[in-house]
Amino acid sequence: MESPFWGLILKKGKDMDLRKISFDKWNDFLFAEILDQYPNTNTIIDSSSNLGRLKALSNSKYQDLFKLKVLYTTRDARGVVYSTAKKPGYYQNRRRPCIFRACVSWNVRNRQMFRFLKSKHELSVLHLRYEEFVDSPEETIRKVQRYLGIRPIGVVRDWHTRTHLSFAGNKRFRSLSSSEIQPDLAWVHCMKPHHVITCEILTGKLNRALMKKPVF
Repeated sequence: MESPFWGLILKKGKDMDLRKISFDKWNDFLFAEILDQYPNTNTIIDSSSNLGRLKALSNSKYQDLFKLKVLYTTRDARGVVYSTAKKPGYYQNRRRPCIFRACVSWNVRNRQMFRFLKSKHELSVLHLRYEEFVDSPEETIRKVQRYLGIRPIGVVRDWHTRTHLSFAGNKRFRSLSSSEIQPDLAWVHCMKPHHVITCEILTGKLNRALMKKPVF
């Protein structure tokens, strides 16, 4: 199923080289299209998780129309590194996962985001941990709803039976027989001891700070 909104955006994008425009111009263009097609909307969700996008949103000329709220989601670095290192781009000599490269990538991206959020005292930020969401999904969802100021809704347990745009995890998730949230602890059982040590050395200090408790 094709998204009517993004289908139109891509058609308009043919007349402009989206690869060469700045985040600021892209966000202004995107916001203008959203407001044009959905003039009565009062909530816009951006799940890009890109620091450049967040910086552009925080400096957008549309800040007067929308109050920017940030959901800062983190996960134990060991789980992220184990998953990331299996991606083709992180393979060392195209034979085995490169844990070192995945650790450095995690450290750089998370440290940059953490420092930016710490420096922006005017930003509204809610820190959510993956482990917290898996352990208490309904409580975590209610926390997010209160933070966003939206009406409470329960956990959707028949999600896999509903019609959605098909891409990435959404498509895989619908192939499952259950919508229950399951913890991904593959790293606990499969990560080699010396890889765990490498991860601890390269990510340990920041990872422990983010895992201990919400920092915002």
